[in-house]
Amino acid sequence: MSNAPLPRILLRLSGELAIKARATRRQFVARLLHNLRDALTREALRGEIERRHDRIFVTTPDGPAATKVLRRVFGLQSVSLAECGPAGTLDEIVEQGERRFRALVSGRRFAVRARHIGERGPHKFRARDIEVALGARLDQHARCVDLSNPEVTASIEIYEGQAYTFSETLAAEGGLPIGSGDRAVALVSGGFDSAVAAWQMQRRGVRLDYVLCNLGGALHRLGALRVIHELDRRWGYGARARLHIIPFDALGRELQKKSEPRHWQVILKRYMLRTAEAVARRCHARAVVTGDALGQVSSQTLANLQTISTATTLPILRPLVGENKEQIIARARHIGTASLSAAVDEYCALTPRRPATAAKPAAIAEQEA
Repeated sequence: MSNAPLPRILLRLSGELAIKARATRRQFVARLLHNLRDALTREALRGEIERRHDRIFVTTPDGPAATKVLRRVFGLQSVSLAECGPAGTLDEIVEQGERRFRALVSGRRFAVRARHIGERGPHKFRARDIEVALGARLDQHARCVDLSNPEVTASIEIYEGQAYTFSETLAAEGGLPIGSGDRAVALVSGGFDSAVAAWQMQRRGVRLDYVLCNLGGALHRLGALRVIHELDRRWGYGARARLHIIPFDALGRELQKKSEPRHWQVILKRYMLRTAEAVARRCHARAVVTGDALGQVSSQTLANLQTISTATTLPILRPLVGENKEQIIARARHIGTASLSAAVDEYCALTPRRPATAAKPAAIAEQEA
């Protein structure tokens, strides 16, 4: 039987989960485990998931690919692809560490970081003893020890009689597991803002359905569908989102015929909110998500947002309200929707020369009638 270390991914819970009360944390972690299994299944990856106390382990032959996918599951703070071996004696740990890190430290500056997770167990050695002993063994292969700015960090965690060795701690997205924060509908256009706003709410654990008020026919529908598909494919693990496409081109034409141009944008946004509310009632969703950013366009002044918001009695969530455009586009690049959104034309910009920046509710109500 081979004594080769087992490949295993260490998953660390986001800080927000760790501070929850015990019963609440149990519910959130159960949801996280469901989402992790869904991520592996959807990506056709093999893996056995095990939760023990404050750690989640994934044993998989698809280590690098699985690590990349699991970093996108909300609710995790960090991920490490590790090898696992016995930690009965200090010599066992040092020999395992030397095998694991000898090639990595060759000709480079390095440091050793070790720690015990949970109870120390029957062995007498401390984490500091591991660092000194393994550091001395690796020093003969490396350029030098550098505790301040190492090129390679040889990390070891001792947990329940096992030694986990890894050289990288990769940041995950944090947040809360999708499905732990109820349901909302997101108004989407295919543009940068609405996709990023939806992603922000998913990271807060909210399960989403999407509503597209289609003003551009087949081209608009296809462009928005590509954006939402990519968002769901990369980040929607643990949920199955639905996209509701509502034809809005006829309403847009009527709007231009029968209302003042300076009020077009405000009235259009109010009808979009009403539409999202109707879908939300059918989906048992509790809120509407929009990509509004304060002051970005004339319909997003405080006065106009106030007038627009009265079109629905549901809460309106605006996660981008304080962001600027450069920040939003940078986030879109991170989540993988930027290039797709850049290809979607702006179909809902019924832009007059002098749009109202403080539309009066009475005037809007009169023109809507």
